[in-house]
Amino acid sequence: MGFDKAHKLTLTGAGWGKVASISQTLKQELAKVPGVTGVALASDKMPRVYYNSIPLIVPGQNSGQPMNIEYMVVDTDFFPVFGIAPSAGRSFSAAFRTDFSTPSEDPNQPTIRGAIVNESFLQRAGFSSADDAVNQQLTIQSRNGPGTLVTIVGVIPDLHIESVHTEVSPMIFLTTESGLGFVTVDIQSNDLTATIKQIENVWYALAPDVPLISSFVDDDFEALYQAEEQRGTIFAAFAIFAVVVASLGLYGLAAFTAERRAREIGLRKVLGARVFDIVRLLTLQFSIPVVLANVIAWPVAYFVMQDWLNGFSYRIDLNLGYFALAGGLALIIAWVAVASQATHAARKNPVNSLHYE
Repeated sequence: MGFDKAHKLTLTGAGWGKVASISQTLKQELAKVPGVTGVALASDKMPRVYYNSIPLIVPGQNSGQPMNIEYMVVDTDFFPVFGIAPSAGRSFSAAFRTDFSTPSEDPNQPTIRGAIVNESFLQRAGFSSADDAVNQQLTIQSRNGPGTLVTIVGVIPDLHIESVHTEVSPMIFLTTESGLGFVTVDIQSNDLTATIKQIENVWYALAPDVPLISSFVDDDFEALYQAEEQRGTIFAAFAIFAVVVASLGLYGLAAFTAERRAREIGLRKVLGARVFDIVRLLTLQFSIPVVLANVIAWPVAYFVMQDWLNGFSYRIDLNLGYFALAGGLALIIAWVAVASQATHAARKNPVNSLHYE
């Protein structure tokens, strides 16, 4: 994922714009709650809901034309709360006032501010490495005025802040001290219920008219894959059902075959065949259709699974090992189903099966 999503509670509300105006006070009060180890503000939640972009000019790239780059605005505690460490440069800090939007006294000069980019941005912007990108300057184009001159102060690894159905986008992160409507609270408490209750009390004390909507970040990410989990449960249930039915069929067929070949089995025993030899004979004969069934099933399974995996930007690659394992398990199940009946038939007294009325 690129960040720590455990024990993170996201707070928002139907009137989140009202909460944004008191976000700093809310943050300070939440930090005082026992069990809260960190509070961060952002313009979006994790996983990301909004897809905002800015026209960004990168010197020497795209023929000087602006590129639409997705962005997110966070406060200086956002990256530490989520355990995100820069791979080059530094994180945002209140000690560097140039990290924040600083208008120039001359209206003809651009506003300056700092920015943090992800590693996917480096490729899009043509930087050879994270170290080379640090301290490079970009320009956020503005329809009116000279725009904003942005200095890259740090580079972070790619964050999977969306479903892995989609590829990580080149992103730029900006920082501000106010006006951010989503609050993330890092909770490390032995009494989670009591801590959440105190968080709710702080919220309603400061914003009594705004309904609180809260959710844990890890739960929100799990919800992204709810359809896959349901599909997996359904397929697992049908797979188990198919295995049970097939095993019962093999068991019944083995019983029928053993009964039909009782005299042959008895004759083989009289001629010196051991129980193991007879069990092996019957088991191997039943193995042939199981192997043929796997040969037919493998291409179908490959194309179906390949089509499903193509829906994910980050996925495993199918190889022969998965199919060999499935085939091996099918053979073992078949052997277990057949071996019991074969053993029972092989242990019968041959006199009874060779006796003619």
